[in-house]
Amino acid sequence: DDMEDVQTFFRLSAKQNGLLIYRVDGELELIKKLNLPAIFEFSLPTGLPPGYLTLVKTDDRKMTFRIGDDVITAEPDEVEFYWSGPAYIPWKNFFSYSGSIPRQASEDAIMTLKMIMRDIGFSDIEMNAVYDDQTREAVEAIQEKHGLTVDGVVGPLTKIILYNEMKSLEIPHIGQ
Repeated sequence: DDMEDVQTFFRLSAKQNGLLIYRVDGELELIKKLNLPAIFEFSLPTGLPPGYLTLVKTDDRKMTFRIGDDVITAEPDEVEFYWSGPAYIPWKNFFSYSGSIPRQASEDAIMTLKMIMRDIGFSDIEMNAVYDDQTREAVEAIQEKHGLTVDGVVGPLTKIILYNEMKSLEIPHIGQ
């Protein structure tokens, strides 16, 4: 299946560069919330393979894409008309904590999460390896602030948002 081949290509290319890929299907608002460059797949006239453009900047009025040295700007409704649906967002798991917290996370992952939560302003988080109510409530507050599903689970989307909250990390953003 071509779709699996494309996803595998992006996943392996990202992995070679120390990155992960998060695939978004048709959710432009989610891409804006994640605030990271994204590779969009666009449908071309019948018979031609899809084309790919990298979203590098966006605001309410226009979206700016790059392909090589060329820059293309379009309004969001134009993008939605031609966009095939998938977009691939490369992101870095800066602290390499794996699993979804609390479901299949190590004690180290929970400690890392708590250090991040303290760094972004939740200074009353108790430093131990327990995913307690206080930590869950802080995670839920971040999820709510950024319009994610509020479930207290730290999976890829919440990790991206947490890293975006950390001012000490150098992360390219597409919005302000």
